[in-house]
Amino acid sequence: MAAAITAADTPTGPISGHLPHELGCRTNIIEMTGRWSVVVGLGGAGAAVIVWASNLTMLQRLTEPAKPWRDEWAENNTYWARDLRWTVLVAVVAGLVLAFRGDRWRSAGAWLAVGGLIGVDLAVDRYDLAGLPAAGWLSAAVCALLFLGWLLTRPGSAPDRVSLILAASVAAATAPLAAGIESPSETDPAALDAAALVTGVLLVVMAFGCAVAAAPRRSPRRLAVAGAAAVAASGAVALRVVETGPQILLYVAAGGLLLAGVAAVVCPWKPGTAIAAIGMLVGHPVLSTALLLFFAIGWPLGPEFTRIAGNPPVNAADTDLIIVPVGILSGLILGALLAAISRVGQPVDTPRTEEPATV
Repeated sequence: MAAAITAADTPTGPISGHLPHELGCRTNIIEMTGRWSVVVGLGGAGAAVIVWASNLTMLQRLTEPAKPWRDEWAENNTYWARDLRWTVLVAVVAGLVLAFRGDRWRSAGAWLAVGGLIGVDLAVDRYDLAGLPAAGWLSAAVCALLFLGWLLTRPGSAPDRVSLILAASVAAATAPLAAGIESPSETDPAALDAAALVTGVLLVVMAFGCAVAAAPRRSPRRLAVAGAAAVAASGAVALRVVETGPQILLYVAAGGLLLAGVAAVVCPWKPGTAIAAIGMLVGHPVLSTALLLFFAIGWPLGPEFTRIAGNPPVNAADTDLIIVPVGILSGLILGALLAAISRVGQPVDTPRTEEPATV
């Protein structure tokens, strides 16, 4: 008598050809990513949209010369409001990926949607839409569109750990960058400190949420480690409002620690956890520094976006740097490494199951 196994045995399809521990990972990711992922994901994305719209319509005026401008030049970090609101868009992506439970196609759609928001950002900046009513209408419209997109696509969502790991890593790598944004005067206004704090904390929360959703097992010890890393990173971000200036080395260390916390949750086998955590702690500062130099010297993106937005160019002696590509690329690279490590080896946290016997 043969044991018949069909596609109905698992929510994601037939299980033939998969390793036992892969089946356990799939089953547990489906069990764990329930309503909480939708609430946290959509809530975080909505909060990030509100921060973005408020920044665009209320803080942008603090960072650029009044129009019409003639023969005026910007300086290093003049456009700190743009840096912060483009950074908080990463939290929008991570929140949507979490709400979609990592479904690959819908996660890709989330990235495209946020790319469209950058286009909206440039248009609103160029035409100087400003004021509290504008912030309210803009945030309400974008939140409604994102929620409608989730409603229309959620019936076909299929949980996927890789997309969640990538989103967690990008959010973790970007969080300390938000805390390190300065103003050109080197005396940061209260608005910058508050916006940097909110942006950094939102990214930490989204990184932790995506990591928990990608966890193959509900292990209290692993979740405690990740929670401790998230609290430590949030504490480092919170120092922004009490220190006289940004502590770059501390923020970079906080990013590596947060990535190590993500690794502690998503890797199902203990040797892999140690390897991944060390790789995140060492790889994050090295990769971030290399990418920062690349975008500052080799391929500066800021001048073109400044021109599209109709703002004064940065003085040739200074640098028009957009920092969010540093966090996105470093997060994607480290996240891909983390996803690969998490798939190697037999997990020790889950009991080994045997293939059904055929008589």
